[in-house]
Amino acid sequence: MKEFNSKGWRLFFKDRPTTLYYVCFKYQNRFYYKVGITTQGVQKRFASEPIPYDIIFEKVYKSGATAYGKEQKTLKKYKAFRYKGPKILKSGNSELFTKDIMKI
Repeated sequence: MKEFNSKGWRLFFKDRPTTLYYVCFKYQNRFYYKVGITTQGVQKRFASEPIPYDIIFEKVYKSGATAYGKEQKTLKKYKAFRYKGPKILKSGNSELFTKDIMKI
């Protein structure tokens, strides 16, 4: 199994099933939405996060490269709604949105 390295810092498995997900967090009476990818499943990905979340969407792709491409396309398309502020999550804050981009 070969790793795919994009931009020198992001590692994921090109030929391993990868889940693209969209979740909603409620933090300090506000809702935040996150797009991401994981090879371990959404529940395991967020197992150490103290903030409750709801899974809105998840789809498993055969290729990590495909899931990564879909994630990056979404992040770029909705960059105007990306969260900018103090850390909310332990990791993945750069993929947070302040609006529900699925309803835009």
